[in-house]
Formats: sequence, structure tokens, C-alpha cells
Amino acid sequence: MRPSLLVVVLAWSPLAVAEECEEFETAAAVESWLAAAEIHYSALNRAGFVESVDRASASLLCVQEAFSSSRAARFHRVTGLRSALEGDSVNARLSFAAARSITPDFEFPEDLLPGDHPFMELYLAIPVEDPATELVPAPRSGYLQFDGRHGLDRPVSWPTVFQLFAPTGEVLSTRLLQPSTPLPEYTRAGAGESASIVDKLVEETSSRRLSKPLFAIAAGTIMASAALYGTSALSAKRYWGEEDSENWDRYRLQTNGLFVASTATAAVGITVGAWALITVEF
Repeated sequence: MRPSLLVVVLAWSPLAVAEECEEFETAAAVESWLAAAEIHYSALNRAGFVESVDRASASLLCVQEAFSSSRAARFHRVTGLRSALEGDSVNARLSFAAARSITPDFEFPEDLLPGDHPFMELYLAIPVEDPATELVPAPRSGYLQFDGRHGLDRPVSWPTVFQLFAPTGEVLSTRLLQPSTPLPEYTRAGAGESASIVDKLVEETSSRRLSKPLFAIAAGTIMASAALYGTSALSAKRYWGEEDSENWDRYRLQTNGLFVASTATAAVGITVGAWALITVEF
């Protein structure tokens, strides 16, 4: 049976996030800080830019709704700009690559980053056509998203926005994962458990497929038993009505044989019918 949502929530609880968040944030709130950062960057307001990026990063950890791919790309672009501004070319390249992997056709506005700006070299430094990914374990219940994309393929060449969802769609956690950051802990579907689930599905499917043929076999067998019994009764009547003693043994053996066959056939029919009743799903 699927673990109740309670099990999943206890094993990977938003309480851990709550310790860092005074209140939960919306995805739109994070985007508003990113927009503010871009405005400060265009106005050459370094302090305002850095503060807005910090606020966006802090708010991201408290997001309790799905964070779309377009917002993830914008987050990576802005954090890339901050890394570039601080002289951290390594992380700038990685963040920019993460953004381009999501929105490869994006072009910076001229007032934000002109095409001949030195940071454009960092922006285009890493090829993103064939990104490396890692297949991560599926959660026992719920699902994962990386940069707004549902699935188990985690980008490992650059940062990614990780989200864990409950089966109902509630966001249990949002994290920014760097390539070297371990995957956050969550209750995972083990190999044995996955196998047992598959076996159960196969068993249930087989039961549904077999029940109707079993009923047909049972009905046919019982009808055959009735026919044999009828023939046995007719043979018994001939036995008792036969006056020639030379035919008594023949009729007696014939009657007894038919009766035993009828009984055995009835037993088979009853057994098959009982098994069909056990396996059928109403």
C-alpha cells in the first residue's frame, strides 16, 4: 500500500525549511527580487543589486509552489551576473550555462548586458547542447522537479533548482543545488519495494485476466460432471434391469467408472470455481 502522505511529510518535512524561513514565499516573490536585481544592475547600483540577489536566493528556499523553468532560467542568469561582478568566473560560467540550457535562445536586453560586454564571453563559455545528467532515485511517494522540469534526471554540469513534491502537488522543499551538492534527503523507493510493487501489479493483472477463463472452465467441468453422472445413472438402470448375468459385471464396472469420473470431474470444477472466486475483483 502507498505510504500515506504523513509518512512522506515526516521523512522529508518542510519543518526543516521553516527553521530558515519566517514565512513561506511565492514563486512570484522570488521573481520580483530578480527583476529588482536587474534594475539595480542596469542602474549601476551594486549594493542594491547584491541585496536583491541575496533576497531572491533566500526567498527561493522558502518557496512553497512550483518554480517554473522560465523563472529558474532567470534565477540562474541573475546569479551568474553576480558571480561575474564579483570576479568569480567559474561560478559565473556554470550559472550562465544553467540558464542557457533552459532558454537557449534568450538574449539580454541591451541596457542589461550588451552583446559586446565582456561578461558575454562568460555567458557563452560552456556548451549546453549535450548536458550531463544523473538519474536520481525516485521518491517513495510524490515526484521531483529540476529547473521546473518533472523527472529524475538531475543536471550535474551546472546548478539546478530542485523541488520535492507531495503526491497532491504540495511543494515539500525547494533547494538550489550546485554540481557538487549532494541530493537532499527524502524517503526513496527502494529496489526491493519497487520489485514488490511490480509483482503486485502483475499479480493483480493476472488475477483479472484469469478470473473469467477460470469461471468458464469451472462451469464446463461441472457440466461434464453432470453428463457423466447422468450416463452413470443410465448404466445403473440397465444393470438392475439386466436379466442376463453375463452382462452384470460389464454394467457394474461401467456404472462405477462413470460415477467415479463424475465425482472427480465435479471436484475439479468446484476447485477451479473456488479459485476463480478468490482471484476475481468485484
